[in-house]
Amino acid sequence: MRKKINRQWSKGLLFLQCLQDVLLNRHMACPSCGGQGGATVDRRFLLFSLVRCPQCKLMSRRPFDPLERSVHFYQSLYHEPAVTILPSDAELESFKQANFRTYNSFEAWLRLFAQLEVPRDGVIVDFGCNWGYGSWQFRQAGYQVRSIELSQPRAAFAREKLGLTVYSGVDQLPPGEQVDVFFSTHVLEHVASLQGLLEQACQRLKPGGLFFAMTPNGSDAFRRVDEAWWHLLWGRKHCNYLDDVFWRQQFAAWPLLLLSRSIKDYQLRLPAGVQVSPALLDERPMFDMAGHELIVLARKPR
Repeated sequence: MRKKINRQWSKGLLFLQCLQDVLLNRHMACPSCGGQGGATVDRRFLLFSLVRCPQCKLMSRRPFDPLERSVHFYQSLYHEPAVTILPSDAELESFKQANFRTYNSFEAWLRLFAQLEVPRDGVIVDFGCNWGYGSWQFRQAGYQVRSIELSQPRAAFAREKLGLTVYSGVDQLPPGEQVDVFFSTHVLEHVASLQGLLEQACQRLKPGGLFFAMTPNGSDAFRRVDEAWWHLLWGRKHCNYLDDVFWRQQFAAWPLLLLSRSIKDYQLRLPAGVQVSPALLDERPMFDMAGHELIVLARKPR
């Protein structure tokens, strides 16, 4: 009970800090590239604005959280039952016995990597690995895994219960090592200094390496079919809202495939008969962007 009260008190304090930012016009630039101005796309709670940066094209929340406030929020206050609650020993053993088919299975991503010809013994960076369920599945499939997690309790669980090596940031990875895949699911929407992270990720990839990210879908196609849900997927927890406009500029010179999927059936929205392949990335096609989740696949030029 005391922990819950402390969390509510801290959230109230954060709200007051953001209100002060609005009144004093502080922390209103793009948190990723520092760009000034931009068009307001949406609003929430009469306090937060979603603004499209005129330079990098990222949609992000204003006011943004300075680094120390962001660290405090995600280390101490961030709570998401499906994400932040750690399993018991019995639950974990059950998940492992089922190869996580009953909890956040990564089978779809393993199939996708096979279709994109990722070497089966290749190196995968699992950025934002949480308590390690995805990294464990990658390792079981034969990949070499470099796990990264900022949350200290979840990183400790991954080390102690799943035997994973977990780093605190990209800059902590083995010096000079290049990787086959930089992978993240539902993480980039939380990262304030996104441009810096993307630069680090691209530098770490081998020529021909794959950048994979899945986030809530900020694309206009999704907004048109379900504006109420689209409106709910950015705010206090999600400081970025990634969309096709941002990714097409970010990876303008890379082979690129943008996909969406619905959380109602978790199926990729691909035309009948179309299969994901390296050649498909070269074509940079535009498919159905109306799903709840946005997936970006970009290949570093050789």
